Amino acid sequence: MRRVLANAYHARREYDWHIVTKEDLKEIRLLMEDNLDEDSSNERDLFTWLQAARRLPDFDYLEAIDRLSRWAIRQPSAEIYYYLYILHFVRFHQGIADDKKLVVEEIEKCKTLNVRIGRPRSYEWLSKQPSWFPVVHESELGEWNYSTNIFSKTERLEVIEAIVKRIKGPQSGSLAFGPFDIFFVPGTDFLPGRDENATVSLYLGFSYEGLRGWNVARRGQKS
Repeated sequence: MRRVLANAYHARREYDWHIVTKEDLKEIRLLMEDNLDEDSSNERDLFTWLQAARRLPDFDYLEAIDRLSRWAIRQPSAEIYYYLYILHFVRFHQGIADDKKLVVEEIEKCKTLNVRIGRPRSYEWLSKQPSWFPVVHESELGEWNYSTNIFSKTERLEVIEAIVKRIKGPQSGSLAFGPFDIFFVPGTDFLPGRDENATVSLYLGFSYEGLRGWNVARRGQKS
């Protein structure tokens, strides 16, 4: 019954988390907490709880990490590790934590379990807001523009800077962002032997294969 009620709150906003009211988000979070306290075997309840909790100003990283970590011990999945690595990365990015190994370890676990599924897309993205958890789902970024290879609502995305670390060819390269490597597609804009160590700006997507740079441009060239 609690699951049905939570779904009803979500459904009346056309299943769009972005427009669910704060009051309804609190109700959904509470309903799912009660479900998880009574029966922790339903992964759907856990992710419904996470989607509601992350959109509230009192979102607690450590609570989310604890819930997901305990679940991973019992029922590991690519989805669990995907959100664990995002949570750890954002804490590191915001200066709340300083252990990069937690991010790298969760990415590797996610990649290992994702091999059988194959999801190269970035479903979640680093954003400007909300300040307590600056991550936005792709469903809130408009249509994908195939000519620019990015969403139509990029104003919500945070622009970060990185250094070109390696260019293997037109389809594969890596950027250095602090202690992390970010995969990107150099195309014909970046050439091996010429553009290593160049400073670039980009949007950061979180894929099941790890951190991915999109719309990469030399510093000062991004529109």
